[in-house]
Amino acid sequence: HDAKPLGHPSNDPVFAAATPWRQFLRQLRFDSVGVVRSVPFLVMLAFGVANFIAGALNTQLLYGTKIYPVTSQMLAAFQGSMNLFLVIIVLFYSGELVFKERAARINEVSDAMPVPNWVPLAAKFATLVIVIFAFQAVGAVTSIAIQFARGYTHVEPMVYVETLLLQSVGFILMGGLALCLQVFTNNKFAGYALLILVLLLQGVLGTLDFTHNLYNFDGWPTAPY
Repeated sequence: HDAKPLGHPSNDPVFAAATPWRQFLRQLRFDSVGVVRSVPFLVMLAFGVANFIAGALNTQLLYGTKIYPVTSQMLAAFQGSMNLFLVIIVLFYSGELVFKERAARINEVSDAMPVPNWVPLAAKFATLVIVIFAFQAVGAVTSIAIQFARGYTHVEPMVYVETLLLQSVGFILMGGLALCLQVFTNNKFAGYALLILVLLLQGVLGTLDFTHNLYNFDGWPTAPY
């Protein structure tokens, strides 16, 4: 008997108001999973946690007096030990995310896709925000584990949340600046160099007595706990 020809399934694209947001979420999931699972991120996170543990275990005296590992002291040790590694992560992945498609030689294909221009860049910026929060969360969990290991059980989770969220603002602004420099220069290493130059100028302005917050990127009054 004669076989009936099989019809091709219909796959009509839908371009509605929610389509760009679905594209954004898909791109965000793809980028963030790729960064969190990447070897450079895991290596820098491991170095940061190891450096933090070593510093936190040595923070046992204040003005010659033995102290408990209270949350404020743990957060101070956290900021002194892990912030540099987070700066390196933000600097590195700002370039990696922008030039990822070019490195894989699929940039012409991705540029031809029916996706609004804001979707890829917004997804890459949101990926940096997720990476910053993930780094901070791992540090907070490590800090709480150290407190329990040293027999201190008065953990203050909201102090962790509020302090680390406030601290993350500076890294988020730096991530946005890094992405802008990468896009404007259209060169990964030139973008890296300009961001490093901005960070160096921040220190130079302080030595020249330009200490007002309006002179400094991400300048705001300090808010210690």
